[in-house]
Amino acid sequence: MKWAMGSSSSTFLLFLYSFLLSLATLTLSQLHDVYFERNCSDTNGNFTPNSAYQTNLNAIISQLPTLAHFNYGFFNLSAGGSPDKVYSSALCRSDLTQDRCYSCLNYTATELERLCPRIKTAIAWSELCLVRLYTLDEW
Repeated sequence: MKWAMGSSSSTFLLFLYSFLLSLATLTLSQLHDVYFERNCSDTNGNFTPNSAYQTNLNAIISQLPTLAHFNYGFFNLSAGGSPDKVYSSALCRSDLTQDRCYSCLNYTATELERLCPRIKTAIAWSELCLVRLYTLDEW
């Protein structure tokens, strides 16, 4: 009889652990969109770390989660002056709240900077939003 009680306790703990692990995975996947793609193009060259271009890029990325005017989820930003001027176009899905849009843009821009290091022209998109960073040379 003792063995049966221990077995059911172990089974219950295993079930509880599996349930909590599934719940944690579901919660974490909702924080960021699971579908995420990027394109890093080095056709416009690279930038040097700690350069004026990187300063301008960081200025744009820091602006995304703090934009005062929501503008229906579409944004055009620029920072700096020629030849180190950085441009960004950003777009959120129309049914997102302002907070969710800003969160997606911030995550996408940060991931873009991490996944496409020192590249001047890059774009990343998900089911929820899109961020494009580029120089005027691209147009």
